[in-house]
Amino acid sequence: MSKFYKEFEKWMLKYSSHPGTEYKVIRKPSVNKEALRLSGWEAIDITYKCPKCDNPRAVTWIYPDENMIYPDTCCGETVVFRPKIMEEE
Repeated sequence: MSKFYKEFEKWMLKYSSHPGTEYKVIRKPSVNKEALRLSGWEAIDITYKCPKCDNPRAVTWIYPDENMIYPDTCCGETVVFRPKIMEEE
């Protein structure tokens, strides 16, 4: 197993229990045409607050039916977005 894979696995395990960063959908579908093509027209634009300094942030979530985990460039904090479960009416 490569060093990269071991580090990646450790990182994923660390954030798998993260409760998720609060977010709000601002555009569905996204205005990012490349993201729409990559995602099969499912990408959305979301807004959230930096977990460290509370500054407003925005990002395109290419696969909104999958968790998205990445280090935010604002303060270097890792954010975790989890799909919201739609309730049936």
